[in-house]
Amino acid sequence: ETFCELLASAYGSQVLRLKGIVAIAGNPLPLVIHGVRGTFHEPFFMKAWPNTDHSTRIVVILKGLDPRFVQQLFDGFANRIASDTPDRSAMMENPLAVTGVKF
Repeated sequence: ETFCELLASAYGSQVLRLKGIVAIAGNPLPLVIHGVRGTFHEPFFMKAWPNTDHSTRIVVILKGLDPRFVQQLFDGFANRIASDTPDRSAMMENPLAVTGVKF
């Protein structure tokens, strides 16, 4: 959810479409995410996975934004460690963030 909020607030006009199903650690059900032009709908859990592949799958259609940036942003939220890329806690608990402003 925070991934979508950050993407929408910072780059919403450049995200033409986003949709996907996300595997959440500790939850056996897939989370559905989708949005158009910076408007993201409330995520919801499906009753079951559509097939035997229980991996996260996200499709993003962008205008004027490098797709690698979106991949790195998602990887950070998924805590996939990479050099020169912030992890989830760095993005969520940034000591330089303005108090009361949530991404």
